[in-house]
Amino acid sequence: MIDHDVTPAIAAVVSDADSHVYLALRVQARANTVAARLPLNLAIVLDRSGSMGGAKLERAQAAACRAVDQLQAGDRLAVVTFDDEVEVVVPSGPVGDPEAVKALIQGIRTGGSTALAAGWDVGMREVGRFVSAGALNRVLLLSDGQANIGLTDPEEIARRVKQGDALGVSTSALGVGDDYQLSSSRER
Repeated sequence: MIDHDVTPAIAAVVSDADSHVYLALRVQARANTVAARLPLNLAIVLDRSGSMGGAKLERAQAAACRAVDQLQAGDRLAVVTFDDEVEVVVPSGPVGDPEAVKALIQGIRTGGSTALAAGWDVGMREVGRFVSAGALNRVLLLSDGQANIGLTDPEEIARRVKQGDALGVSTSALGVGDDYQLSSSRER
């Protein structure tokens, strides 16, 4: 059974003009419905390219640190960064010292171009080394999506993500910034 209160924010939306409606939801599970979650085998893949400078990188770092805070005993974590080069900042393993991992994440600085597919690929390999049917195996990509070197074709990237999913590793991509791009710049 779901208890809910719905209060309209506005009386009506005009159907023949552009409208913006903002919705804030607060969801809270009842204490007796919380179940233990599967162990997590996670790679956080963080875009450190030049286009991520300033607030975008800070937001991505904050999100990555929040993910580290949510890890539990039995979880695995890898941290991968990319610009025109890819670096494994934290190889996949149990998190012994979350504060040390968060300090490494906070120390990430912006660099060059955006080799998004290469960064994702290394994150995929980190998770794939320890894939388990009894775990949630996931790559979490934090990027503004402005891939501009290496593989940039969105269809080919999506094909590779689908292949990873077939191997038991899913991908979640979180777009960062108002200029987040779903496709490569050369296709515009």
